[in-house]
Amino acid sequence: MEKSNRENVSQTRNIEIKLDSQIAAQIRRIFLANAPERKGNLKRQIRVEVEGNILRVVSDIYYMPYTEEKWISKQWRGRENPNEAWFRKSVEQSIDFLSRIYGKEWKRES
Repeated sequence: MEKSNRENVSQTRNIEIKLDSQIAAQIRRIFLANAPERKGNLKRQIRVEVEGNILRVVSDIYYMPYTEEKWISKQWRGRENPNEAWFRKSVEQSIDFLSRIYGKEWKRES
């Protein structure tokens, strides 16, 4: 029994999937739905790149990392950032989407 468990584990590590343009477009829609929108600059810069089995969500806006952090400046007078963790939430929703599409459980590695 122990040997078969090891075989199952090794098989799941070698699963190859096909990431097509429709899946990439749906993941982009997930990120666009969660992205903060003030002037729309950030949303216009979000793109999804697929290279083999690698999927990257890219934004060239220099201030993007700051849009999801806690507000610590006095100018916000203790209010919470309504966009806090939007990118992480989008990643989790994308993982759920991919899990449903491929019928396999996906996990975030980093």
